[in-house]
Amino acid sequence: MKILSMYPRCKRISPFLDTFLSCYSQIFFSDNRPFGLLILIASFMHPIAGFNGLLGCLFTNIFAYIFGYNRTELKAGLYGLNGVLFGMAVSYYSNLNWVRAVCFILLFSMLLAI
Repeated sequence: MKILSMYPRCKRISPFLDTFLSCYSQIFFSDNRPFGLLILIASFMHPIAGFNGLLGCLFTNIFAYIFGYNRTELKAGLYGLNGVLFGMAVSYYSNLNWVRAVCFILLFSMLLAI
């Protein structure tokens, strides 16, 4: 992440990217961001599951931020982990169309953040 910190525009993006990669690395109880990137890329072997995992991570982190949870735990990926797993499971194990799946992920991501 030192490369991203060299550019001023990327300094605003870097915390969000760190949070997303931490969420994915927490699946295997790791705090290694490159490992999280590898898992993120691997999740797109099933493109719908990968996309819904990203949505679950995004929604859960947004709701945890809105509800005022601890920022260090949020950045460590402890809240978005459940959203990633839930988003992937919804798309992989159910036959919902994409609108219902996104609404379902949005609703339960809010509940996961509570």
